Amino acid sequence: MLVAVERIQLLRMTTPMVDTEPPAREEVVQAPAHIRKRDRWLKAELDGIHERIDRMDQRKELWELRDRMDDMQGQVDDLRLQVDDVRADQVSTGGSENPIANLSALTGHDITVRFLRASADLEPEQRLLLNEVFEQLARAANERVLITGYTDRSGDAGANLALSELRAHMVRNYLLQRGIAAERLLVNYYGDSRSTGRDPSERRVEIEWLSE
Repeated sequence: MLVAVERIQLLRMTTPMVDTEPPAREEVVQAPAHIRKRDRWLKAELDGIHERIDRMDQRKELWELRDRMDDMQGQVDDLRLQVDDVRADQVSTGGSENPIANLSALTGHDITVRFLRASADLEPEQRLLLNEVFEQLARAANERVLITGYTDRSGDAGANLALSELRAHMVRNYLLQRGIAAERLLVNYYGDSRSTGRDPSERRVEIEWLSE
């Protein structure tokens, strides 16, 4: 009996103890309050940035719309100036109501070629005027013209100087293509240095007749 008891005690000493306690449950870790507050602040900042970007896009669209309206107004003003010039010529010459029939009365006098805002393209009405200049130069071989470019005061002065040069050369090149000799077409340009503001009448090339 004693031997059996000793064996039982020895077996208990050599057998590892089994932990019968249930495993601990995982704890849900919650972010500290100051981290949650920072996240809310970051989200609010991002929302504010997106709103500012949206407002900037809207302002950009408004600026583009305003520029288009300015261009349209400039075209209307240019047309009005052309109509006024033709009407004034009709009054002075007693011509008919057909403006094209009266264009020949402009030759031999200084002529103004109008341009749209920030443009050096020749509009159809201006090409009609230049055709009359060509006809006059073709008939009078001893006459030359001084072609001077101008701009209004909107925009950069350096860019305006380049634009006025481009406008003058556009007029000169048109007459060159019609067959007028290069030495009879003198070019000058002033940019916005001789302009007073942003009036459409400042966007021009003046053709001055130089007789020998």
